Amino acid sequence: MWGDTGVGKTHLATALTKEFLAQEQEAYLLSTEHYRLPTDLGPRQVWVLDDLNSPYGSFMDVFKKIVLNAHKKGGRVFVTSNTDYERLMDSAFVLDPQDKPRYVDRTKNVFKVLHVTGPSRREQTAWYK
Repeated sequence: MWGDTGVGKTHLATALTKEFLAQEQEAYLLSTEHYRLPTDLGPRQVWVLDDLNSPYGSFMDVFKKIVLNAHKKGGRVFVTSNTDYERLMDSAFVLDPQDKPRYVDRTKNVFKVLHVTGPSRREQTAWYK
């Protein structure tokens, strides 16, 4: 899920995590401020990664490990970002531009992308107005 700042991506990520926990699923919410990856990546875990557009490479490494774990062992990964899908996936998986056709072919139909649009809720409620 990607879109501009303030459209509610973090709010949705938090609500989604709470819903999975209410269903007694093993769910984790990670953000750029709290992105430490547990050492015991297991099957059928649910990962919600909020604000993946961080300029820090370590969070992108965590994203890649979680996606590969879900691919091998099952599970779900939800991501919010200010960065569009193609640029985000390129920065995580495509190290060599010549590998892009292979990467695109392998991930086709694996990811569902939602572009969230609308007015910024933060701008509407800003204290400085």
